[in-house]
Amino acid sequence: MLLEPALSLISTHGTRLDATEVLDLLPPLVTMEDVRAFFIKTIRGATAKRNDSRIVRSLVSSRKEEVERTLMGLQVKRVRITDQRM
Repeated sequence: MLLEPALSLISTHGTRLDATEVLDLLPPLVTMEDVRAFFIKTIRGATAKRNDSRIVRSLVSSRKEEVERTLMGLQVKRVRITDQRM
């Protein structure tokens, strides 16, 4: 049967596959131990993506606040235009 190569394939490329579709395609006799490597990689990949998204959101928010503070500082400054400054 081709179960062993299929399990090897999903454990190797599990992060690029949809977990629900993979589980739907597997025969009912496949044990949790057989797909353990797949689940570990899938969960770690999803966690890493979520953490990366949080970091990017935090960096974007921080940059936005920095730009807003700089803008407020520049808006407060006043410049007097005289004949000498033109």
